[in-house]
Amino acid sequence: MSMLKTAILNYQTSLKNSIKSSSSTAWVVAIILIPIILFFILLYFENRIASLVMSWFPPSKLQGLAFYKDVVYLVRTELLWAGLFFLLALIIFLYASREALDKFLNVRSRTRALYYMMLIGSAFFLTTVLINGKVLEEFPNSSDEYAYLLQADMFSRGKLWERAHDLPDFFYHINIAQHEGIMVSRFPPGWPLILSGAFEIGLNPAMVNPVLGLVALTIFYFFATRYYGPRVAVWSVVAVGLTGYYLFNAASYFSHISCLLVTVLFVFNVYLYQEKRNFIYGLLAGFFIGFVMIIRYYTAVLIFIPFLVYLFVELRWKVIPLFVWMGIGALPCLSYLLWYNYSITGNSLLPVTVWAYPAEQLGFVKGHTFLQGIEHFFRRTLMFVYWCSPGLLILYVVFLWRKIKSRAQRLLRPEDYAFVMLTIGYFFYYQIGGNQYGPRFMFEGFPFLVVFVVSKVFEKKEKWAMAVLIASISLPIAKLPFIADREALVVDQRQDMYDLVQEQKIKNAIVFVASPTSPVRPMPRGDLTRNDPKFMNDVIYVLELPRINDQIMEYYSDRAVYKYVRDLNEPQGELIKIR
Repeated sequence: MSMLKTAILNYQTSLKNSIKSSSSTAWVVAIILIPIILFFILLYFENRIASLVMSWFPPSKLQGLAFYKDVVYLVRTELLWAGLFFLLALIIFLYASREALDKFLNVRSRTRALYYMMLIGSAFFLTTVLINGKVLEEFPNSSDEYAYLLQADMFSRGKLWERAHDLPDFFYHINIAQHEGIMVSRFPPGWPLILSGAFEIGLNPAMVNPVLGLVALTIFYFFATRYYGPRVAVWSVVAVGLTGYYLFNAASYFSHISCLLVTVLFVFNVYLYQEKRNFIYGLLAGFFIGFVMIIRYYTAVLIFIPFLVYLFVELRWKVIPLFVWMGIGALPCLSYLLWYNYSITGNSLLPVTVWAYPAEQLGFVKGHTFLQGIEHFFRRTLMFVYWCSPGLLILYVVFLWRKIKSRAQRLLRPEDYAFVMLTIGYFFYYQIGGNQYGPRFMFEGFPFLVVFVVSKVFEKKEKWAMAVLIASISLPIAKLPFIADREALVVDQRQDMYDLVQEQKIKNAIVFVASPTSPVRPMPRGDLTRNDPKFMNDVIYVLELPRINDQIMEYYSDRAVYKYVRDLNEPQGELIKIR
């Protein structure tokens, strides 16, 4: 009887294992096949789908059929990458034990952790320099980057602005204001001030962000080691520093790397003050949040809000000395900002951006609506998935929800809220961010999202979370060559007009910009009017304004005249000689 019972139990166990095994196999097969099937469907119907999507949007002077075909291409390739991510996570979850995963993720000592950090930092720096030179070609790939460089160049010569051109309408540039007879960048002065140091000492400005990116990553590592432990620190640095999101921003001329660096230093010094109660850390915390303010005003406010709540709750009346020290520490940066505003606008409290562009506001202005905010939110989410992985967002949402529900934890570690605060805050900003490498307005919160997720995965030791984390770290590394190849194509297309001028050896000329560049990621005409601040360059680029073109031709009567035109669906345009 007992033998029969044992046999039945063994049969039931075998049956359960068989069902579980077949179910697991079915999931694996489904995740392999579904993305592949959808990929080929989108490939086969690419033209029809692109035409359909194009019909849903109003006609644009920037986007032709080639643009929408590229959107379909991105969707179908992203399906394969997403499928690969979920397949990898599922295989790890099904076939690796929790003990094996924990052993794989373990870092045995602080010494070994520091050794890993050195390897990761070296890989990051070399990769960033390679991306900067070979992929982005040291090209300021957005109007923001070009404006920063122009501003930094002026600062290095002791100037805050240059005289506007006598015919300013021809020289309109998206982020360079020509107002009341002067030409000035619309952005805060913090990042150009740092960047101007490269002009001062003769360093290639393209190298500034890679260096700052390495410094920021190193300081972030020491912060995470001190307050989360070496294992969390190592894996957080891997998950941050080897993603396209971090690498490409560090290879660009954007302000986000410098802003992240001082943000991490602010957070670090707040914790050091709490730990040691030394006023020096209060002064430093104030200085660094003040520096965030002069790099990106709005980001500084959004980052500071969770700390304001946390410090009031944690320290109560003892927070007053800290805020006093922080106020004193922030004073040099804020004084510089007020002086900068006054020197240009005549009003210390009137930022240059608002002075030059009075419609610049937060909220539902300039055509921005609640529905457009929703659209921007989804687009930024998709950008995060493309440049990082879906897994980090999944883990962040799950663990943040658990944190909020826990009365004991919800107010601890305010940096955990940095990413969500930036997401909510920029919901009310009308701009999506232009050309960017991931959702750049959220960039300063990204490392804190990662360290929060990694620490929770190690704390909870849930097998599914470990599997998702490993897949989330692996995917961006595997995807990097694909992203780099695509961005190289975009940069090459966007430089088409300048390449034609160089190839044809055109000298002493003006070029009317009549078309945007790049069918894949259009670069508008207002971003192509890139000239020397004193308009002394050999080839001057101006907007085509058909009714008054003769004015600029007469102004530069001694120069040859060309016009750049390009079919919206073709990557290469042509230069037509007018005179």
